[in-house]
Amino acid sequence: MAELELLQMLIDGQWCSASDGATFECIDPSTGIPWALIPEASHADVNRAVEAAASALEGPWGEMTPKGSRLVNTNISGLSIANVSPLILSAAPAKKCKYSAI
Repeated sequence: MAELELLQMLIDGQWCSASDGATFECIDPSTGIPWALIPEASHADVNRAVEAAASALEGPWGEMTPKGSRLVNTNISGLSIANVSPLILSAAPAKKCKYSAI
């Protein structure tokens, strides 16, 4: 069996593994075969993420108008959509791309 890709989570602008190293297998539903290991966030990881989100609200993001934050999110989603095909192709067979395209 091929070695599974170890993915990370993004907390407070930093890519990281679960603080206790715990992971779980991500299963490809079209084949039933695991394709990656995903960090299993602990309570400490969740608390760090919540604290990071709360502190983000104390800066410019929290002072932004709804229209301003919508424009930022729209720009971010546009960047994500523009890069989704290479990401899908690097992690999954072509069959999945057909159903994963946005």
